[in-house]
Amino acid sequence: MARNTKLVDLNTINEINLTPMMDLVFVLLIIFMITFPMIENQVPIKLPGGQTGLAVEDPTALQITVDHKGDLFLGKERTNPPQLVAALKDARSVNPGAEVNIRGDEELPYGQIMDVIRMLNEADITNLGLVTDGKLSGGN
Repeated sequence: MARNTKLVDLNTINEINLTPMMDLVFVLLIIFMITFPMIENQVPIKLPGGQTGLAVEDPTALQITVDHKGDLFLGKERTNPPQLVAALKDARSVNPGAEVNIRGDEELPYGQIMDVIRMLNEADITNLGLVTDGKLSGGN
């Protein structure tokens, strides 16, 4: 007895579904767009310990860094006090509510950070933050 069976045509997939790959690339692009400005605008220093109520720095804020030698940086560019005051006045004229984050090396004397705060006062900027590493220092 012969058996008649109908052979089913097998459909082969001739193209790759790119949607999951495009979703992955899109998510990675967003992650890099958010994290890169925070990484790029910083001079490497050892921040002092201290815990604050803020979890994240504002990425749009100006970054003033004073390294362990006392050199001043605006973003990643080395500057001197007169240039820094002029740049701060320019930033204040563009954005009256300009925010500045001060990043100072933990080995700096307190007076050098106060000099930066005096420069901010001279430029009439009152919205400032002191950046720490987020950990409590060993003395507590």
